[in-house]
Amino acid sequence: MLETAGVLILGECSAERLSPTTAEIIAAGKQLADALGETLACGLVGSGIEGAAKAAISHGVDQVYIVDDPLLAEFQVELYLEALGSLCRAVQPRVVLMARTPAGRDVAPRLAMRLGVPLAQDCVEVVIDPPRVNCWPPDPSMGEMPWPECVAPPRRSLPRCAPSPMFPSPPTRSAKGR
Repeated sequence: MLETAGVLILGECSAERLSPTTAEIIAAGKQLADALGETLACGLVGSGIEGAAKAAISHGVDQVYIVDDPLLAEFQVELYLEALGSLCRAVQPRVVLMARTPAGRDVAPRLAMRLGVPLAQDCVEVVIDPPRVNCWPPDPSMGEMPWPECVAPPRRSLPRCAPSPMFPSPPTRSAKGR
C-alpha cells in the first residue's frame, strides 16, 4: 500500500510537461491541504512523465505518484480510469481534485462512480468548514450555470474544479517532495 495523502490532485501531463491547469489545481489543492492539515499529492498517468513529476514538486506537492507505461502515452479513458482508480484505492485520499478539461469531464464522473464517492463538478472554490469540505458553485453573473451548494462528506470526495480557479504558484527550485 502506498503512503496516504489527504488531498490528491489527479493531474494531466503531456510527455515531460505538466499541464497549466494541473499547476492551477495544485495551487488550490495546496490551500485545501494546508487548511485540512493534510499532505498534498499529485497522481500523473502517461509515458515518460518524470519531468512532469518534477514540475509538480516544484509547484509545491509533497508527493508525486506516477503510473508510467507506454500504453498510457495517449489518453484512453478505460486505461486511465483503471490506473487512476487503482491509485486512489491505494492512497485513500480525503479529497481528490481534477481539472475541468475534456479528459477531466470524461474521467471524473466515471471515477467517482467506480470509487463510490460523491462528485462535485465545476467547482470554482473548495473550502473547509470542519469537518466538511464545501464546494462552491459557479457564479451565474459570469455566465456560468448555477447549481446548489455541494457539501462533501468528511471522509472522501471527488470535487472537479473549473478551469482557472486560481493562479498557479510559480515553480521553485528549493521545493522538496518525493
